[in-house]
Amino acid sequence: MGIGVLLLFPLFSFAQQEASWEPYFEELVAMEDEESIDKEQLYEDLCYLAEHPLDLNAATREQLEQISFLSSKQIEQIIAHREKYGEFASVGELASIFSLDYYRRKLLGSLVEIRSHEKTSVPPWREMLKYGHHKITAYAQVPLYERKGDRSDYLGYPLKHWLKYEFGSGAHVRAGVMASQDAGEPFFQAGNSQGYDYYSPYLQLTNLWRIKSLVVGRYRATFGMGLVTGTSYSMGKTVALTSMGRIATGVRAYTSRSEADYFQGIASTVTLSPHWEVSGWWSYRPIDATLNKNGSIATILSSGYHRTISEMNKKGNSHSTSFGADVTYRKGGFSMGLTSLYTWLNRPLQPNISQAYRRHYPMGNEFVNTSLHYTYFHHLISLRGEVAVNKEGGIAAVHSLGFTPGNMPDMVLIHRYYAPRYNTLHGHGFGNASKTQNEHGIYFGITGYLPWAGWMFSSYVDYAYSSQPKYLVSFPSHSVEQMTGVEYSTEQWKATARYRIKLTQKDNNTHSRLDNLWLHRLQLSSAYTTTAQWTHTTRAAATYINNVEGDRGWCLSQSVAKHWNRCGVYVGATLFDVSGYDARIYVYEKNLHHSFSSLNVYGRGWRLAAVGSVNVLAALRCHVKVGVTHYTDRNEIGSGLQTINGSNKADVEIQGEWRF
Repeated sequence: MGIGVLLLFPLFSFAQQEASWEPYFEELVAMEDEESIDKEQLYEDLCYLAEHPLDLNAATREQLEQISFLSSKQIEQIIAHREKYGEFASVGELASIFSLDYYRRKLLGSLVEIRSHEKTSVPPWREMLKYGHHKITAYAQVPLYERKGDRSDYLGYPLKHWLKYEFGSGAHVRAGVMASQDAGEPFFQAGNSQGYDYYSPYLQLTNLWRIKSLVVGRYRATFGMGLVTGTSYSMGKTVALTSMGRIATGVRAYTSRSEADYFQGIASTVTLSPHWEVSGWWSYRPIDATLNKNGSIATILSSGYHRTISEMNKKGNSHSTSFGADVTYRKGGFSMGLTSLYTWLNRPLQPNISQAYRRHYPMGNEFVNTSLHYTYFHHLISLRGEVAVNKEGGIAAVHSLGFTPGNMPDMVLIHRYYAPRYNTLHGHGFGNASKTQNEHGIYFGITGYLPWAGWMFSSYVDYAYSSQPKYLVSFPSHSVEQMTGVEYSTEQWKATARYRIKLTQKDNNTHSRLDNLWLHRLQLSSAYTTTAQWTHTTRAAATYINNVEGDRGWCLSQSVAKHWNRCGVYVGATLFDVSGYDARIYVYEKNLHHSFSSLNVYGRGWRLAAVGSVNVLAALRCHVKVGVTHYTDRNEIGSGLQTINGSNKADVEIQGEWRF
């Protein structure tokens, strides 16, 4: 009864004014495996753009390229529209860009605006600071259950919370700091004398005179196709189809709560002439590591958890220093650049290479990666690529060809070759695995409109071969993945259907041969928005994998949302029956602002969630979310120190945003 009252509480006291772009963003990444793409950082970037939208009539090609879901053709058509017809009179004119389908047009429309161009010069510092916007966001998650670790092993309390300050002034200044605490981590005690377990400060200056970008604090650096340094979100296969193989490049502030895959120090890109630009960066940061008995590093950790004495002893016990540079020449649709990155660890990296799949893991104190990257864009084709080499002579290469023949379907072809000897500490190339190593593959995708109004299709196939063993794969192996989807959209209806089949190979029980595992995944969704702005969404999914257990499952969810001027409400219910983890299903569920995650379900049970917010004052917005998951097939949830004795898991999340 108490849980039921809590679940209904947001319906009457708060309401959620849902960000209009979030459902369209979810559709773009719906078929990606949760681990294949950093959705949180991608979502965080879009959150900032939604709050500080680009001026559609003044945005440069480089600024539009930072929007990852746009293809080169779409960017080119936006610029050509301005040159041919003059400035956009309204965001609604994006409907005239024929290559923008409904989802991307709605998503882009939430991230840009039309501004007056009476002043074109860079405003003085005093004016930028005076008229900038500040925002403080506070968040807390209160669990209504007890984990095994909460009773004795965890050094802190069960509450998860974070605090974030942001400052933005037009398109030129962005600054802030993120302070974050995971559940179970100590606060002002037991090794965390500075309070929060994680702090991430940043200051970014953009397009100030010859300074294209200057970042102090924590930042990301991505150049070429990410083979040397791609400390940005990885490009998933659905996103690759959407963007025609293009990824956002440059140096940008790091704003995620993730405690891995970032640089810390200073980075800058300077325009030397209309055709030449130079980037350089320096980074010094602590890293968590599991150490060998001789004090060397066995494994670099990225979880960021510091809840137990063992985890706390690994916090910042090693350090990484990096120096990087990129020189790029641009003229028209052509560019070519050279990138190099040197990284030094204060402790030698010495992983256990007795297992075959670890044979080519990076080792030593010093790591050097250098690459040559290029792009060429024509109104019909776009070419991109990068060829990289590491200190040991390992080669990595990726090339992308996009073909956009007018009103015909768009096509993209991506070839990659990552030698077993190639390794990088900071690169994330397009592919199947998190490591840019031991993979040779080819990807082909096609997308376009069907003959009927409002209908669009997309499809890709990807084949990859690994010549050396991998984790749980003792022999050379290959994989095949194919996805086909259709979309239907009007101003009131949005519907999608996607089917994906994926072949992977893993060792059998005796490790004497490889078994073929086929994963089938079907996703259906339908959303209808009434004239009164009620949105009803239905989603269904089914999976099957031919493993020993024959795992399979289904999931059905229903949600309703309503928008008012100052508030709104979201309520969702999900039923699921999934026999095993390998057949798990990812389901979209509305979260609070600056929080994005897909609901990961397996087992048997149901989930209810309610989200709401209200503008208490003009500058103060409050949010509440209550979620309850009940399992009917178990009396224990989780494992290890995360174990919950019981079949229910309920959380209350509270968030406040103050703008001034």
